[in-house]
Amino acid sequence: MFHIIAPMFPSATLLLQLQKRKFTITKGAVVLNIFVSFTIAIEKLLEGCDSKFATGDEVQLADVFLAPQIHAGVTRFDIDMSKYPHLERFYKAYMEIPAFQAARPENQPDAPSPPQ
Repeated sequence: MFHIIAPMFPSATLLLQLQKRKFTITKGAVVLNIFVSFTIAIEKLLEGCDSKFATGDEVQLADVFLAPQIHAGVTRFDIDMSKYPHLERFYKAYMEIPAFQAARPENQPDAPSPPQ
């Protein structure tokens, strides 16, 4: 799992940010072309997975990489995670863990104020 998540999701998020700055494109077009493609691939890899987290019932390194990417999809790009049941289940489990809650970007001291 680590070999798939580590290179794909961070680069997808960076590419999304770069494209949004450089081009005038809709949020939906960017998301459908990049983020969702990776999400579908990860979801397929997880078929048959019934564990609480991506690689078992305890948090592992793959979860540390995966959690912020799912969070970005949900909060920044308005992805409907109900279409991805494994990732949605993991995200809900991640958000129950205080360390994951504390690590969310909006909980950082230098986080920008939410738009009014």
